[in-house]
Amino acid sequence: MINSTALRTASSKSVDSKSATAAAGIVLLLITRTGEPAFLVLYSILALVFLAGATGPMKRRRKPPMGPGPAGRLAPVLVMPVALVLIVLGLFSRNVTAMGGERLVRSGLLHCPKPGPN
Repeated sequence: MINSTALRTASSKSVDSKSATAAAGIVLLLITRTGEPAFLVLYSILALVFLAGATGPMKRRRKPPMGPGPAGRLAPVLVMPVALVLIVLGLFSRNVTAMGGERLVRSGLLHCPKPGPN
């Protein structure tokens, strides 16, 4: 279920609050007039139409020859070993955010505000 209070709160915190509030008002109006299930179906159909409109011209474009040439084919050979080392190091090293932060919050050395309305 779409929470109208959360929608209003999120729209009021954006950079351009007037247009976001107007957009949230339009969304709320559509939801109240059509009902939430009908709104979600309409939104999904509209998203698919825009996606088809964006991807349709890409299918009809003239395709350039594939490949960047002999020098460009060497780039993956040089970059992939470095990427593999970074992935392996990332998988087997300790997560920076999991270094006992909970203990610091419980002991009072680190203040963590409770989530909720401001």
